[in-house]
Amino acid sequence: MQKRERLIVAAAVGIFLLTGCSAPNHTDPGDFEGNIGPSDVEEGDVEEGRFERWGCGDRLNGCGFGGCPVELTADFDYGSGTVEFAGTESHTRFEVKGLKLRWDWCLQDDGSFGCAFTIDTQGIGAYFDFTGAMPDDDGARRTKPSELFKCTRRRVGHR
Repeated sequence: MQKRERLIVAAAVGIFLLTGCSAPNHTDPGDFEGNIGPSDVEEGDVEEGRFERWGCGDRLNGCGFGGCPVELTADFDYGSGTVEFAGTESHTRFEVKGLKLRWDWCLQDDGSFGCAFTIDTQGIGAYFDFTGAMPDDDGARRTKPSELFKCTRRRVGHR
């Protein structure tokens, strides 16, 4: 009986590790151009007054241990949001890019953004720092995520 219990525990730990620790293979989002404007969104795409709040923490445990070090808000109507980290709040441009939510901030002198945070459909958050990235042949700046997070939508509401 004791051997069977150990086998069950080992199987449960194995399943947890396989599902909780696998990090997706992120491609570099680069410097997105072609902002989505109000005229680009068809009627019915976004609910009137919709906003969301997200909490992001350790990529294994999320916000379970020690709270959420990153809090994000998204205003779907105005294409704006906030990123809160380490006691600071930054106002952002927010947009839905394909299947990802994206916040951009750290406005640079050339009009581009130096910081970005994305959340994919599985709740994986990625922070990108473009401030040291050099433009490639197409003029886009690309970089790999500086840090990955596990994110949970905390609140959905309407104005």
